[in-house]
Amino acid sequence: MVIFLVAVLLGGGGSRYALSNLSVQLVAIGYLVFAIDRAMTGWRDLRTSLRVLVAITLLLPLVQLIPLPPALWQALPGGETALRSRELVGASSQWFPLTQDRARTVLAFAALVPPFVIAVLRPREDFSQIFVRLIVGLGVLNISLGAVQFVAGANIPYGYPMVETGRIYGLFANHNTSGLFFVVALCSLAGLEIDAASKRVQMALKIALGGLFVIGVLLTQSRSSAVLMLIPLLYFVFAFLRARSRSGRSLNWKVFVPVVAFALVVAWFGLTQERLGQTMERFGDLQDERPAIWRDTLAAITAYFPFGSGIGSFDEVFQYFESLETLSPAFARRAHNDYLELGVEAGILGWLLLGGWLFWGAWTWLAQKSRGLDGSQVAASLAILSIAGQSAIDYPLRNQAFLCLAVIFVVMLAGRSLNKGSGH
Repeated sequence: MVIFLVAVLLGGGGSRYALSNLSVQLVAIGYLVFAIDRAMTGWRDLRTSLRVLVAITLLLPLVQLIPLPPALWQALPGGETALRSRELVGASSQWFPLTQDRARTVLAFAALVPPFVIAVLRPREDFSQIFVRLIVGLGVLNISLGAVQFVAGANIPYGYPMVETGRIYGLFANHNTSGLFFVVALCSLAGLEIDAASKRVQMALKIALGGLFVIGVLLTQSRSSAVLMLIPLLYFVFAFLRARSRSGRSLNWKVFVPVVAFALVVAWFGLTQERLGQTMERFGDLQDERPAIWRDTLAAITAYFPFGSGIGSFDEVFQYFESLETLSPAFARRAHNDYLELGVEAGILGWLLLGGWLFWGAWTWLAQKSRGLDGSQVAASLAILSIAGQSAIDYPLRNQAFLCLAVIFVVMLAGRSLNKGSGH
């Protein structure tokens, strides 16, 4: 929990804020050293399939850092590009690794340390409710901090650059990432247990929190997050109607009418407020540079296929493939599609590893569904689906905080099936 809190409070800036990320990684390494025996037990207790996936994930950037003889690295796909550059500085006969950016690949490996430590030091007892409440609480903190930034016109206290002062950034440097955090907080409401006198009070509190997170999503002006929040919202509607149908009771208008009225008030507030209305206006203008970036990214994938250019090296190699027709003064920095960026940096092995994680996740979900998903597992399923959705048009998992958040949702979804003796 401490590692996760530090990651969210300090790790929301992405790879450009190395000292903040280093702080998270040092906390994780310090805790790992302090609890090394427990970590080794936790590692041994993981099911073999999961240990293989985790080991390959950690080893991939390390293998890409192994120095290779000149004849080998020059023969690799994309090696001719590096050869021309190195000939200019008289380094063509030296040993170089596969990766085109060693520093970024080292940073990529370091970013995997905190989620790894969280996975192997997971509590034996059921911890899901603690983290569900923590995520919801951080969602409230995110919008509270965003409100302060909104008034001040600056990203207090982090100092991240604000692309537009009318957006909420909260704990993050990217408004899309902040919007996605509101979405996963909304997903977490599916597993939130509230100690209250009656179910009506519980429902009222969840509706109030849900409305707060919806407004937070809209205030970030993130189009992807606005679409993705439909995942938890549609689930809530479906779960409500299904519960009514199974109980054999007709729709309780005393409950239904206030819920609809609250939704209409939130919608009215969003449409009449200038800042919230700007989010809707952004859907009217879908001009975007992403398709052009994706086309050039495909060219980079082809050039470095099947081994890739090295984890974290996208920004280094993409500029070589950026077409003149779409060239602009700004830098793309990212592919704005984690799946394509993975293809550039890790090639076929990266996609196979991704396929392994997707298969493991689907198999685990089906196994848990056969036993009956509890609230926290439903919340984790919705959140993982939302993160995967935004990864198609952005890069949430290139953020230290979201890496830790994602692994917590994975552990929550798997529950006891993480361990060897679980029978799943």
